[in-house]
Amino acid sequence: MGLPSSSNSITLRDVQKKYSPDEVIWLLQEWIRGELSAFVPSTSMPVLSIRHPIPRPSWDFMYGILAGLNYGDRVQPEKVPSDLYHYGDFNMRPEGGWDFALHGEDSPKLRQIKLDEAIHFSIPLALINEHTGETKTECLHIHIKSEAAAGLFLYAKYCDQHFYGFNKKIRILAEDGVRGMLFNSELSAQAISEHVDALAFFFTAAFTEIIPSSHRILSDQNVLEGPSRRRAFRAVMTHLGTLIFNRRNVEQTVESFRSAPIELYPGDRDFGAQHPTPFPEIVTPAPLISEGKNRGGRPQKWAWEDAIHATWAAIFEGDLPDKVDPNCRKKWNTFMTNWFAERYDGRTPTEGEIRKRTQQIYKWINVPDGPNTSENL
Repeated sequence: MGLPSSSNSITLRDVQKKYSPDEVIWLLQEWIRGELSAFVPSTSMPVLSIRHPIPRPSWDFMYGILAGLNYGDRVQPEKVPSDLYHYGDFNMRPEGGWDFALHGEDSPKLRQIKLDEAIHFSIPLALINEHTGETKTECLHIHIKSEAAAGLFLYAKYCDQHFYGFNKKIRILAEDGVRGMLFNSELSAQAISEHVDALAFFFTAAFTEIIPSSHRILSDQNVLEGPSRRRAFRAVMTHLGTLIFNRRNVEQTVESFRSAPIELYPGDRDFGAQHPTPFPEIVTPAPLISEGKNRGGRPQKWAWEDAIHATWAAIFEGDLPDKVDPNCRKKWNTFMTNWFAERYDGRTPTEGEIRKRTQQIYKWINVPDGPNTSENL
């Protein structure tokens, strides 16, 4: 079944508004399992093209792209600790990509890790510039830890970068989802990897409330380390909010859940759901800029919230340029003007009103810590 008609469509953003949190979680689980389809509005294509059984969430596979490499740099491990291979498989690629996967939990070394104990490995990496011959060394620090509820999990750090372990199959599904949502993106490999991590966390959090201590920061986009991580998380949440579902299929799925409720997190009950992590807001920030509270009186003349959301989504879809284009704000103004004209029989807000909103979008992209959501327009 393809993209539903406009009268039979509902966005994920509106699903979140219309249904209870448990119903939203169930809908998401059914989508991730392949029982529902979600479409990217600009391509009419389904977001997820692959399907496989969703395993119990785990945190035993990491993939990353090292930041800060210059043109001509290649990366070579100077020495990988021999003990590391007793715990898992490590791979390093010359262009800066790497991955690490734990052996099965029946591995003798992994069974020896005590609760709340962390095993640390430091891998010195030689960064070699083939043009200048210069070499410098930075360390990749890999951590393996065990917690009563979450079990074994991975996290790592390289300079100011942080990396998080996920189930490998879930991360592959997230890669497929990012390809579907950012089909024409020109993001760097590092940025795409961070987008995949954000979506992998979202997928994982749909099936468990038990999150390792190192990963809980991922549930709060306001405190994510590093501006690139914050942008990736917000971009993924915004893209998710624009996805389109078949309204009738959604209603049938919810009605089935209401008539025979199903335990949403069956794998958690054995662990008592210690330290449950709040499910991330699907469409935050949407809008990215607060339009202020309605103080009564006449309703707003223009749907600014939706216009800002549409413009922002178009920037991240690649349909509009980002701030590196000197004419970006002019193009954003034109886009927003046309957006209103299509919905208001040719009527539009004034140029000044539109410029005020696009200027705020520009300011947000230019500020690493994100928008000032307390500012009213």
